[in-house]
Amino acid sequence: MIGIVINLISTRVGNVKYINDSLSRNKKFKIIYICQLNENSFKLLKDEHNKHNNIYFELASKQSLSSCKNQGIDFFKKKQEIDYIWFLDDDCYIDKNIANKLCTKLLNPRIDCFVIKILSKDKKIIGRNLSYLKYLPFFAKYITGGPSIIIKKRSIKQNFDLEFGYGGHTINAEDTKFMIDNNFKNIELLGDIFIYHPYEQTTVDRIKNYSYGQGYMYKKIPNIDFIIFSILTLYRPIIGILFNIIKLDFKKVKFYFFRIYYFFRGVKSSVGIKNSHY
Repeated sequence: MIGIVINLISTRVGNVKYINDSLSRNKKFKIIYICQLNENSFKLLKDEHNKHNNIYFELASKQSLSSCKNQGIDFFKKKQEIDYIWFLDDDCYIDKNIANKLCTKLLNPRIDCFVIKILSKDKKIIGRNLSYLKYLPFFAKYITGGPSIIIKKRSIKQNFDLEFGYGGHTINAEDTKFMIDNNFKNIELLGDIFIYHPYEQTTVDRIKNYSYGQGYMYKKIPNIDFIIFSILTLYRPIIGILFNIIKLDFKKVKFYFFRIYYFFRGVKSSVGIKNSHY
C-alpha cells in the first residue's frame, strides 16, 4: 500500500477535490494532507472532505516544507499496512488509469526507490529527461526528487533536512538532500508511469534561488556526492555560456552565468551550518 504525503498551502486548497477524485477510490492509497492553513480553514477543509476513510488531514506543526514531509513520514511509519511513501505536490494530478497501473508495478521488495516521470499537460517532460536512469540508476539520487520518487518506507533512514525547502535557509533542494542522505541502493525507473505538473516559467529570480540551494549542499553531503552532483549541475550552464558567446546572445550568457554564480554563493554559505533533520 502507498502512503501519499501532500504539503498543502492555502492557495491550493481547491486542488484537493481533483487529487481525491483521482485517488480516493483506489484502496491501495492512503493520503495525508499536511496543511499549512489557519485553524478555521483547516476545519472547513476537513468538514468538506471527510467522506473518504483513506484520506487524512493534519495541521502542519511548522511552516516548513521539509517539516511537513517529515510529519507525513512519521504519520505513515505508524501504519503497518503502508509499504511505500510518495511525496506528491499539491498542484500535481495523476490519471486514474495511471494510478491503477502504478499499484501493479510496486511489487519488487528489493527496490528502495521507484522513479516516475513528470509531464506538463501537453505531455512535455518537466525537469530532467529520466530515460537514461533505466541504464544508470545510480544517478537518480542526484537528479530526481519531489513527486518523481516513491520510497520504500523501511529504506528511509534519515528524514528531510529542515535547512532545505520553503521555510528553511534555502527554498529548494530538500529532495536531492534527502535522496543523497539516504543513499538508496536499488532504484527502478517506471517508464510508463507519469504524473502531470503545471509548467513553471523559468525566471532569473527562480534560477538564483534554485542554484543557491544546490550549492548550499556543499559541506552537507559527502564530498564525492557533491563532486558528482556539481558536474551534473554545472556542465550545462558552462556549455551554454560558451555556445551563446559564439552566437553573441549575451542575454542567455547572463542567464547561464547566474546559474554558476549563485551555485557558488550557496557553496560559500553552506560552510559552518549543521544539518537539521527534526
